[in-house]
This record gives sequence, C-alpha cells and structure tokens, in this order.
Amino acid sequence: MGKEIERKYLVRSDAWRAQAQSKATIQQGYLSIDEARNVRIRIEENQAFLTIKGKSKGHARAEYEYPIPIHDATQILENLCLNPLISKTRHKIPVGRLTWEIDEFAGENSPLVLAEVETPSPKSPSKKPDWVGEEVSDDPRYQNINLVEHPFREWGDKATQRKTKFYLKQSESVAQGLERIMTEQLGAAVEQLQHYEQSLEDAIHEARKSIKKVRAVLRLMRPLLGSNFARENDALRDIGRKLSKIRDAQALIETFDSLNANYRDELGDASLMNLRQTLLDQKRAQLEEFDSAWQIPQLVEALQQICQRAETWPYKPATINLLAKGVAVSLRRGRNQFYEVDERPFPEVFHEWRKRAKDLRYQLSLLQKLWPDVFNGYQESAKTLEQLLGKDHNLVVLRNALLKADNMAEFDQERRQLLPIIDLDQKAIRSKAMTLGAHIYHEKQKPWIRRINQSWEAWKKS
Repeated sequence: MGKEIERKYLVRSDAWRAQAQSKATIQQGYLSIDEARNVRIRIEENQAFLTIKGKSKGHARAEYEYPIPIHDATQILENLCLNPLISKTRHKIPVGRLTWEIDEFAGENSPLVLAEVETPSPKSPSKKPDWVGEEVSDDPRYQNINLVEHPFREWGDKATQRKTKFYLKQSESVAQGLERIMTEQLGAAVEQLQHYEQSLEDAIHEARKSIKKVRAVLRLMRPLLGSNFARENDALRDIGRKLSKIRDAQALIETFDSLNANYRDELGDASLMNLRQTLLDQKRAQLEEFDSAWQIPQLVEALQQICQRAETWPYKPATINLLAKGVAVSLRRGRNQFYEVDERPFPEVFHEWRKRAKDLRYQLSLLQKLWPDVFNGYQESAKTLEQLLGKDHNLVVLRNALLKADNMAEFDQERRQLLPIIDLDQKAIRSKAMTLGAHIYHEKQKPWIRRINQSWEAWKKS
C-alpha cells in the first residue's frame, strides 16, 4: 500500500514561473468521488494511470496507482467518468529536497492555480518559497473530487465565505456536531447578508438556505429546547419570509424560462418575450424596493441576536437517539402530508408537503457519513422530492402572478397561451412527486430509528 502525505497552498504571484523546470498536460476524471474511496483515471502526456485513494487522515491517506493503456483511459474518460473532467497543466519546481508542483487549471476550473508538495512527514515544510500563499490542505473545496461537483468558475465570491460542513463528523459527539453546525450556518447567513456588494440576490439565496438548514436541525432539537423552540423557530421563519420575496421573483423567471424551453412544440411560434420582460421589470423593482428599505441591516441584527442566543442552546444532552427520533417525526409528518395531498390536492397542501420534504432532506444530510451508501441514497431521494415540490410551488406562484397582475392585461394573448402549459407541467410534476413519495414513506418510523442508531454505533467503532 502506498501512502501520500500532501499539502496544498494558494499561490501569491507568478514569480514561480521563472523557476519552473518542466511541465505536463493532465486530463483526469473520476469514476467515484466518495471521500472514503475515490477512483481516478488520469492521462499525463503519453501515460495513463488508474488511481485509488482512501480517506484522508490528517494530511496522509492510502493511495494505489496502476498504469493502464492510453486507449482504455481515453475511452473511460469520454464515456464513464463524471463531468466536468479536470484539465490542468502541471509545472514542477525543485526547492531543496522537495519538489513543488504548480497546477494551472483550465476549463470550468480556470483561472485556479494551486501549489502542492509531498512531504516525508506530516509536518508542514519549514521553508516555503515566497510565492506560496495560504495553506488550503484542510479546505475540501480545493480537492479535485470537489472541483468536479463544484467547479471553481461557479464559486463567484464564495471563495472568501465561511467554510461549513453540514454533516456530523466521526471525531465529534452529537452535541459537538450540532453546536458546530448551528454556529457555522448562522454565521454563514450573517456573512452573506453583510457582504453582498456583488449580488444582493445571490446573498439572499445563500442566506435563506443556511436559515432553512438551521430550522431543520432546530426541529431535531425541539425536545431539548422546550418552550424556547417556538421563539427561535418563529424568529428564523420571519427572517426567511422577508427574504423570500426576492427569491420568489427570481423563481418566476426561472420557471417561465423552463416552460418556454421545454414546451416549444405546444407554444408554437409564441416567444412570450414581452411577458418575460414584464416579470424582469417586476423583479428589478422588488430588488430596488428591498434594498432601499434598508431591511438588510435589520435582518443582520436579528440574526446576530439569534447567534448570541444559540450559544446557550442546550446541546449537551443531544444523542444520536434524539436525532433518530427527530427524523422519524419528520417522516411521519411528511407521510401525513403525502396522504393529505392525495385527498386534497390544493396548492397550500402541496406547499406544506414541500416543507416537510425539505426538513427530511437536510436532516438526512447530517447523517450522510454514518453509512454513505445508504443515507446518501435516501438524502438524494428526499432532495429530488423537495425539488419537484419546489417546482410545483413556483408554478403556483407564476399562475397567480399571471392571473392577478392588472398591468399584464396588454399581454393577455401570451398569458392565455402560457396558462395551459403551466397546468400541463404541474400535472406531470405532481405525478412524479406522488410516485417518489410512495417510495420514501413506505417504511414506518421504528426501522428508521433502529437504522440510525445502529449506523452510528458501527461508524464510531470503525
């Protein structure tokens, strides 16, 4: 078994270029990006390798590498690997007894540049070149497996944001994990709203996600919070509602674009662009109104007050059984809503079901490391259900906007063309949601409680 001890750094400047002695073009793809066992295919110049890497322990991890034919590697990259592929140019620079490798990424990960060095011991190099910047060895965003799922170009201004991990770690107790997660998510929401120079809309979207995650975890802690649960949940809900108007305005446009693209045959020659422009104007007006009302400082202050109270929340008594029972409650509530929409298929009933699906999605995310092969599958199913119900809600909002907006009277023809398409799409989405709901909710609570508890015990012993 090979062992890799590697450290990764950002690069301060281009001064390294004058010292580079060789370079090679690399293309690599992943058959598996599981943190515990990733499988990589790499072509470097005229050589190809299959590499299997284990889970990092500190800065070391198991590594197995085997040469394979170039033709096979090319076929695997083209037909089997996850996209996007990683493309980069690697430059090598000897410095003393160590060799530094500078990776210049291309494609979806351009213009990212990273410096890596393999060391004989876990200790950081005592002397580093002047062009070596901040160490990011412990920042999972810079791992190649994560650059497949989250390419650098998608980061935007997120590169400077607070690092969060929305799952329990093997090295911490349930109480420690919950406290860390709540602190990270509340802090991330505050930072998003404090630093939105580039995009208020993106900041609101990210802050709302963090708030929803906190509320999902808060429901698991409800037995510990007692009467304080209602106060904290209501405070977070009120902040989320004030932010939701901006997100709903963008969701209208995204839903409109999806319908316009997916139902071209049904719409014929109708472009509906006048209608889209009206939705854009409404969104722009809402953004300006929101920003000019100085709501952000007030919301930040409210979130900071919650952060202060969160420091005294009763985390210590939290156990895995508490989480297991909380997930079981979410499943029961979701199952009840599933049955209700079958009897009363009204928009408000579907919307309540969406909330329960979102809770389940985030709560299962907390448990993803316990038994990845199982819990990741459940979490993905809950995520797909929540997304389907989210699309249903967006269609409801769009339909109501078209029916109620007096200023759209001049686009009545376009409106009449779009309304039947909304009904058609909604029928298909609800059918998929009901099929998936029957799969998710077929199992009762007790097996879930037992599965979570047993998975935790096995995970902690491994």
